[in-house]
Amino acid sequence: MLAFSGGVDSVVLALFFKLNKIDFALAHMNFQLRGEDSLHDELFARDFAEKIGVPIFVKKVDTTKKVEEDQQSVQMVARRLRYDWFQEILKGNNYDFIATAHHKSDHLETILFNLTKGTGIEGLHGILPKRGNIIRPLLFLSKDEIIQIAQDSQLEWREDKSNQSTKYARNKLRHLVIPILKEINPSVEKTIQLSSELFYKVEQNLFYQLEIFKNKYVKESEEEMSIALREIQSIDEILLFYFLKPYQFDYKTVQDLYQNKDKSSLVYYSANKVMALYTTQNDAILKEISDRTSDFSLATNITSEEKEFFHKHNKVIVVEKQIHSVDEMSFDHIYIPESLFPLTIRNVNKGDRIKPFGMKKGSKKVFDLLQDEKIPQYLRSEILVLESKDGEILSVLGIRNSESLRIRNFPCKLMMISIEKH
Repeated sequence: MLAFSGGVDSVVLALFFKLNKIDFALAHMNFQLRGEDSLHDELFARDFAEKIGVPIFVKKVDTTKKVEEDQQSVQMVARRLRYDWFQEILKGNNYDFIATAHHKSDHLETILFNLTKGTGIEGLHGILPKRGNIIRPLLFLSKDEIIQIAQDSQLEWREDKSNQSTKYARNKLRHLVIPILKEINPSVEKTIQLSSELFYKVEQNLFYQLEIFKNKYVKESEEEMSIALREIQSIDEILLFYFLKPYQFDYKTVQDLYQNKDKSSLVYYSANKVMALYTTQNDAILKEISDRTSDFSLATNITSEEKEFFHKHNKVIVVEKQIHSVDEMSFDHIYIPESLFPLTIRNVNKGDRIKPFGMKKGSKKVFDLLQDEKIPQYLRSEILVLESKDGEILSVLGIRNSESLRIRNFPCKLMMISIEKH
């Protein structure tokens, strides 16, 4: 089934199918976006199908109304409407493939567009000759070559006047950018096509390595996934990104996550606010969240009893310890005199101050400390603190403890606190 607009590309592809005795039909969608021109495109498609003796499917859609309903761009809505309808035709009429008339020049535009938008390595392979049941048989031809074939064959076609406008991003690339690239390299379409084939092979290898990465570092349960963050080597940071990308985490967020992989109690949210990553002493926990904003005002009291306390997604374990020297103390735990209990664990608030461990005089705003530690601004309000019974900040969890927790006399009895995700 050939997606047929009536333009020169689809007309030439129809001729190719006809001359090679391929069983095919045309499918023309009238988007009703160009007034009389849209109607004339439809009439041309019907007439063309009759002339070459093939079936045609035609559908009119109110694209403008659909754009208003979906709050998306015209291009995105039109593409979805078109391909959804094409798939319906396939199912109902026993066609094997949808054929589109994309060509080598479209391929170049697509790669430049994707590169400009920052789609990552997946965007650099451009338009694939085959994806699922969609095929693009004309990728070996440029636009100029297609026009030459049509003229030599004395074919008629329809011109979409909107293709000449530089209102749309792709048209700007087509009319303003690519001509300059062709001045630099007249064979730019061929050069980019060869490069895109290499990119595709690199991409395939990347996703092969990603499966190895998952098996090595990721453990999955019904409700969450645990990533052995501290074990991941710097060379595999890109694989961490591609593992998290489907969950709507961008590269900048993943970079920050990796750079802070030795810090616990950090929280990162996906762009669509559906998933969250919680860092623990060793891992990053990926899980779905329902309503994160309602948690921010919560605070949990922690007594000096030897027991487990729970605050949001954190388990706080309190154990009494007799400490004889500093060598017995672990950086993975917080040691607090019983006299400072009960404690409160909560999110940091504006105005919170701490006397960081090692500071001789005065105190510092917690938000200034987070800035010094290069914690991204959008994460700072989500950092947790431990507060003493008198309201003193004893620890910015995973970042810095207070000078008040310096132990000067040994042996001593302290309450050892460890915090884990649950």
